[in-house]
Amino acid sequence: MNKASVDRVPPLMKFGYSSADLGANLAYHSTGFYLMFFFTDVFGILPALAGAIFLYSKSGMLYPTRLWAPSPIGRKADGDDSGRTSCSAQSPWD
Repeated sequence: MNKASVDRVPPLMKFGYSSADLGANLAYHSTGFYLMFFFTDVFGILPALAGAIFLYSKSGMLYPTRLWAPSPIGRKADGDDSGRTSCSAQSPWD
């Protein structure tokens, strides 16, 4: 691949994306720091137990439940994702 044919991302766009990511991370982690303070100082639980609560709550984000996943029932087997189900006028297997 020729280096001249590769499109580069402008520095201003890089700065914009990184600043948005910084803002989201600051909000997320400041909430976590406050909750850690709240659990340990207000509730009076051990820091290890507070960390275990965080670990348990974040481990559910790794594998979302099947209730959130789309259902394959009523879809064609060849991977056609037209969105038609058996309740529509024309069935997907027609």
